[in-house]
Amino acid sequence: MGDAGDTAPAAAMALLIVVTCAGARLLQLGLSRWLLRRAQAWRRR
Repeated sequence: MGDAGDTAPAAAMALLIVVTCAGARLLQLGLSRWLLRRAQAWRRR
């Protein structure tokens, strides 16, 4: 798309990729914190 001169669709696709990656990273961060808390709960007893 960028080579054809259609910069608006290319920018929209790039933004969609960035937002998707950021959302996946936040989901991974939340899941890893939850799993770590759950797996290490025996240490707090």
